[in-house]
Amino acid sequence: MSVRFSPDFLVLAAVLVLTGAAAASAQTLTSRVAAIEAALASGAAEDALQQARDLHHEVAAQAGFGVRQAVLTEELATGFGIYTPRAQPVYAPGAPVFGYVEPFGYSLQPGADGLNAMVFDIDFALLTPEGEALTDITPMGVVELSSRSRPLDAYFHLTYQITGPEGEYLIWTRVTDRPSGQEAEFTIPVSFGAAPSAGLSK
Repeated sequence: MSVRFSPDFLVLAAVLVLTGAAAASAQTLTSRVAAIEAALASGAAEDALQQARDLHHEVAAQAGFGVRQAVLTEELATGFGIYTPRAQPVYAPGAPVFGYVEPFGYSLQPGADGLNAMVFDIDFALLTPEGEALTDITPMGVVELSSRSRPLDAYFHLTYQITGPEGEYLIWTRVTDRPSGQEAEFTIPVSFGAAPSAGLSK
């Protein structure tokens, strides 16, 4: 069995996920929300928006790194949330498998040139439906974006090329936020049939 992975990434930035926090942190967040409301009430819209953006990043940092969504798509995504979900994870042997991933809580690493860098390392393996490894965990590529801003949403898309016996498998992927060293994993079930038909990918 051979496995080839071809990454094609576009990253935009962090996704807000609110998790439980200690009482002190919760009070800090509550106070900051009140400050945003006060800025809006006084007509300081630009200041309110900037405070909201800063709060967004703080909450994402407290949540920690993870993957909010990892799904199969009919074609490569063209933007954040802009994709067609795949109805069935069934493919003809050798057909490309497209995945869409939304991470959250990742690092924005400041550089000397004023750019903020987001860097993810991607690893991949193929498993049986019971979770037994069929391939070694292999480094597959790096996702990197530099921006002079601190954008609020992120996605990347993946293209898996898998050849081997027909049957059901799990595609296992690990995403590592390089600056923090935090990791997130996900598995996506797929099935490969004997030949293209109405139920198989072209």
